[in-house]
Amino acid sequence: MKYSDGRRKLQKTHEDLINAKKRLKLSRVKQAKEAKFANERDDLDGKLITTIILILIIVALFEIIS
Repeated sequence: MKYSDGRRKLQKTHEDLINAKKRLKLSRVKQAKEAKFANERDDLDGKLITTIILILIIVALFEIIS
């Protein structure tokens, strides 16, 4: 009886460790996806600002010329 209780506890601990490892892996994947999304959003914001500045420069040049 004592052996089976110890065996059950060991099995439960093993299952808990496996589940914790899976959760950690999923957490890392989620963090990586969020970081990638944030970087892409920052890149788009940077491109948008650059585009707006270029348009303003072009408009200013046309105003100076005419």
